[in-house]
Parts: sequence; structure tokens; C-alpha cells
Amino acid sequence: GAAFPAQPMTSSRVIHFLGANGFPVGTYTPVMKLLELASGRQVTCSEVFPAMEGHKTWDGMIDLLVSDVERIKSDTGREVEGVGHSFGGAMICAAASRRPDL
Repeated sequence: GAAFPAQPMTSSRVIHFLGANGFPVGTYTPVMKLLELASGRQVTCSEVFPAMEGHKTWDGMIDLLVSDVERIKSDTGREVEGVGHSFGGAMICAAASRRPDL
């Protein structure tokens, strides 16, 4: 995952972004920096395409996303909110449906 350093964070929640398949995280960097500044929240990201290697099923990808969110919660001690673009949005919805406790 990637983090985009910005101003000191004022929120108790982290935004975790998952992009569309075929778009590397760097594609979203300008937007993620603005989101961090505007929201006062830390923004983290997962790379979609590299993670798909060997996990080409929905269940496998959801498992990876759930693991990322669990790690972020553990590392930061904060709640995580998901934001996604295209495939990433669908994955976030699927993961939230499977694990609403996250």
C-alpha cells in the first residue's frame, strides 16, 4: 500500500483507496493528495493489478483487501473508510458486505 504524506491528520478515520484494474496507484497521486488535504485524513492505497496475480477470483481479491484493511486498522489504531474507482469500488462494496465489522 501507499500513503500520501500531507498535513497533520485531524480525523480518527483513515481513507483507504482502491483504484481501477489497470491503473497504478501513482495515477491517482494528485487526487489522493488533494483528498488528504481537504479531508484532514490519512489516505492509504492498495495496488490492484499486482495483487491480482495468483488471486484472480473475486473471493481471493476480497481476501487481500480485507487483509489490507485489517493491517491498516492494526497499524494506525483508527477506523478505515473505503473509497474506490471502478473495479476498486466494486471490491470495496464486496469486502464491506462480507466484513461489515471492518
